[in-house]
Amino acid sequence: MRSFLLSASTVAIVLARPIHLPPPTKESLSSLVADITMENKTLVEYFFPAKGTAYIPDVRVNWRRHTEHCHVLRNGCYCGHVFGSKVKALNRIEPGSEACESLTSHNLLKRKMLRANCSRSFLARSCPCITGMGEPCLYSDMSPTTTITMISLARAAGVNHIIEEGREGGLSAFLYSLHGFQVTSVEYLPELEVGLALSKLAPSIRQLDGDGSKILPQLIGEMTQHQASRTMVIFDGEKRIKAYETFSKMRSKVALAAFDDSNLPGFRSFLNGKKEIWWETGLDTAAKPLLELRNQFAARDGFAFDVQGSSATTFVVGGGWGTLPPKVQGQVV
Repeated sequence: MRSFLLSASTVAIVLARPIHLPPPTKESLSSLVADITMENKTLVEYFFPAKGTAYIPDVRVNWRRHTEHCHVLRNGCYCGHVFGSKVKALNRIEPGSEACESLTSHNLLKRKMLRANCSRSFLARSCPCITGMGEPCLYSDMSPTTTITMISLARAAGVNHIIEEGREGGLSAFLYSLHGFQVTSVEYLPELEVGLALSKLAPSIRQLDGDGSKILPQLIGEMTQHQASRTMVIFDGEKRIKAYETFSKMRSKVALAAFDDSNLPGFRSFLNGKKEIWWETGLDTAAKPLLELRNQFAARDGFAFDVQGSSATTFVVGGGWGTLPPKVQGQVV
């Protein structure tokens, strides 16, 4: 069986790729995305095996939206993010318990998700979900084309450490670790089955629980400039402007940031107003070859590739990209 489980020596080889100079414009960032997303054949074939190669539904070998021990329940789950298991039969949450997600604003640009008391009306509703039923389970609804872009841009910027704010299903954190990165994953409402799975499949991932707006600046503040310049921060807990407020506290130090669920005209205008260099998935044709591959595999296995299609991720160049020693820029590290 083919395997992408990485030894220490393999990690060194995977990350030994040329570091690109930071793109000076949005257009040059788009060109970079177009150049790098298809050049790493091993990475692309993990997500989209070549014709004639068997597709093995094991996340250690090929991408899949969840691990093999997950179950798809058609009913009986909480209709939102909660602390512990999503399955009501396994997680009896009492009204008033601080175990549910709350939004601070109905304004999509400015909302922030917080841990809050659970209401009776929330607890009364039931929904479908993907769960391990108390056993280890990882899942994700992020498009594989986005993950390929995430990894490719991180490598191009010389990143060796990814800090992810918003763990939820945990599969994305696992994938970054699988493909050679040091990973720190932050979550304010950790799911039981996800934590169990990451501890089992990728024990090197550092799992931190709490408010990312406080934890991330602290993590970056404890780093040397060199360490921060090789770090990418992914915002999938805080969103858009609230996430950017946290990013602004570390922008000058980190190489790159990614903002998930960010495809709003107002956020694009906001970034332009800040004179940021950014690129959004699906906004131009830079990732067209990847999208074509995704559509081919979706036809083969519709359930496995039934992931977000309307959402998007925005990448923003940080001040740390380009601050590595001159002898390293443009060379293999």
